Amino acid sequence: MHLSSPAFENGNFIPVIHTCEGTGESPELTWDNPPAGSVAFALVMSDPDVPYFKSGFVHWVIYNLPTAMRQLPSGITREQLLAIGAEVSPNGASQRVYYPPCPVNGTHHYVFRIYALDQKFSTIGKDRYTILKAYITAHTLAMAELTGLYYCTVMNDRQAFRHNILRMLRVDS
Repeated sequence: MHLSSPAFENGNFIPVIHTCEGTGESPELTWDNPPAGSVAFALVMSDPDVPYFKSGFVHWVIYNLPTAMRQLPSGITREQLLAIGAEVSPNGASQRVYYPPCPVNGTHHYVFRIYALDQKFSTIGKDRYTILKAYITAHTLAMAELTGLYYCTVMNDRQAFRHNILRMLRVDS
């Protein structure tokens, strides 16, 4: 399997439009060559460089993506994902949305991972990322990864921190 984006190459900087300093819309993502037996996909975006979260900060979690899909368009919303049968799990800010990059200190790595799974996840009250993570680990047939970088160019560290706190206080679930 392979994961890519027309917005940025693996290991390069994510365009401002997809961050807190732009409109904050998700980047377009495409993947190919899932293994035989794939029943659903899961997508996780995380920032391993956040110092105050042990396992990094989870920005976006989508699961039960149909296997006919090979692309997420830029700016896809939760409502659009639900309409195609996918589900969106709460991110690190407890919101069921794409949480755009907004690093407080220096350049951060944003890791997008697409997982081909051998079964769909049953959502009955269990879609917190800690539970999903164990499920994904147990049911992954293949995984592909794309890493983008970002550092705030307009906001200073204090402004980025304030922006993140205010964004986390929103109720989008």
